[in-house]
Amino acid sequence: MQWTGLLAGPVAWALHMQTNYALVPWVCMKGGEMLLYLVSIFAILITAAGAFAAWRAWSEGGREKEANGGGDPISRTSFMGALGLLTSAMFLLVIIAQAIPGFFFHPCQR
Repeated sequence: MQWTGLLAGPVAWALHMQTNYALVPWVCMKGGEMLLYLVSIFAILITAAGAFAAWRAWSEGGREKEANGGGDPISRTSFMGALGLLTSAMFLLVIIAQAIPGFFFHPCQR
């Protein structure tokens, strides 16, 4: 679950970027910009699921620290969860930023 939270955002961004890049010529010829919007929504949902997994790992790490007396350094679980939350937030913003031009520009525009 720790790696899911950490890697879901970057993988969703890469899939979003490549899928949109591959679909633009087809959408330009056939129409149907909605397909590009659906890819963006799907990537946002994958990133949000990764953020949820990271949040769960982060909260589990905090419970582990309390069970051990709270004197030990930050646990790996808590660190991976926090890093996954930050990574998911960053890639969520990147995916949204890449989706915004699709609302203003037609895919055939050069």
